Amino acid sequence: MNKLNVRKAITIIERARDANKVLDMGIWQGENGEEVALYEINCDTPCCFAGYVAISNEFQADGGSVDQSCGSPIYKHEVKTTSIRLWLDISPDQANSLCGLGVNWAYDGLDDENITFDNVIDALVSLHNTGLLPYEPED
Repeated sequence: MNKLNVRKAITIIERARDANKVLDMGIWQGENGEEVALYEINCDTPCCFAGYVAISNEFQADGGSVDQSCGSPIYKHEVKTTSIRLWLDISPDQANSLCGLGVNWAYDGLDDENITFDNVIDALVSLHNTGLLPYEPED
């Protein structure tokens, strides 16, 4: 795990929370065929965890960018959860869980539309401190 980048992700989400932005973990932009590049880049409308990472100065300073066709993060030529996995150096299941897809180790029991910035921060803090998401089973 890249603890420095996990700390950066915490900062990114705290900044969005403190600016009273909207968090929407319910859908990856572009899934419904809409133009989304400006939607994601401006973040004046709902964004997910990966969207906030994608537009951040921290992620872009590390070589990341935003896929202009769908608003997803790009890192090392990979998109969506794979880019998050590579940037944070975590498992595919951890990346999927943080992004609200697949296993629900990060936000157990919460529907996507009920996940808050504080839930994401708590998941990232747990990952940073223990190497596990809050509801991830220990091996």
